Amino acid sequence: MMETRVLHGAGELCAAIPVLLGFTPVDSVVMVALTARGEVAGVMRVNRADCMNENVSSDVARATLRMLDRVQPHQLVLVSFTDETVELLCPAAEYLRSVIAVVVDKIEVWAVTEGNFYAPGCARVLCCPPGGRPVPEPVLRSGQYACAEAPEHSPRGLTFRVNSRVGEAQKRRVQRAGERFVHRRVAGTTWRREAYGEWSKAGAAARRGSLPSDVTSGRLIYGIRDARVRDAVIVGLIPGHASTARSMVRHSPPPQIEHAMQLLLDPHQGVRPRVEDVMAMWELGHHLVSVARHGHRAPLLTLCGVVAWWDRETDVASQLLEDAQGVDPDYRLARLLGDVVSAGIMPGWARM
Repeated sequence: MMETRVLHGAGELCAAIPVLLGFTPVDSVVMVALTARGEVAGVMRVNRADCMNENVSSDVARATLRMLDRVQPHQLVLVSFTDETVELLCPAAEYLRSVIAVVVDKIEVWAVTEGNFYAPGCARVLCCPPGGRPVPEPVLRSGQYACAEAPEHSPRGLTFRVNSRVGEAQKRRVQRAGERFVHRRVAGTTWRREAYGEWSKAGAAARRGSLPSDVTSGRLIYGIRDARVRDAVIVGLIPGHASTARSMVRHSPPPQIEHAMQLLLDPHQGVRPRVEDVMAMWELGHHLVSVARHGHRAPLLTLCGVVAWWDRETDVASQLLEDAQGVDPDYRLARLLGDVVSAGIMPGWARM
């Protein structure tokens, strides 16, 4: 039985966030949604810079509101992880507060800087002394959290955990649906078009907050085992390259596909991912890994690794790609991308 640990105060909540996410956030605002009973209903991480960039802040707002609509929190706690001085005000957290205030009344803002936590704008020395108070050690290394009381004044970011509540019966339904789908693979290009079409529809549905049924999940899992379908799904994530992705499953790859793949790495042509696309593919990939058989997870883990790396979550990407190779040591794309991440090579858009 999974232990539920009660958190007391903002310090323990700040200490718990890296455990909830599975990594320590950097230059981020983490939103922790709490139920009326103080249970953690959801966690979401966003880049601080995205909140202050008018070109992408609207995407952040939409992704945030979609998460809030899904978990229906009683209260939200915002924690800004930054090396900048935000003792008076954190612009990124304040932007999110303005978005969230439309649907949630109780909002608290905290910040963590150089291992200390404090509330921006707090003038009470006993509460927030100059430089803040040290973040305590995490009270629990794994399991579930609940707050004894909401921090007075007081993930869903890219955190990846397989849903252990998925039962054998559900995995069996998914597997049978996938096997039926792949048995129809007589005319390869037609089958690939259908498989990519399933992924396109599932991605659009995930952006609306809807995850696939067991039948559709089976088709997605078995479809992405085909390298051409997998590559098309990755290229389809690049803004402006949907037509290139479709061409990859219709006929032999045309010359522009190599150019599209370069958009992930070339700093001169780098295209930044849309926040909504990243979050949707993350939620979809997380779901599919959970319902897939262990031996079928390598392509899905690799896809999520690509998404994490493209969003500059290199620690998360590295772990996912390592997990993919643990499932299938010969899975070439996971090995190649793992080498890219290990070499410290960031996506092209981040080096522009």
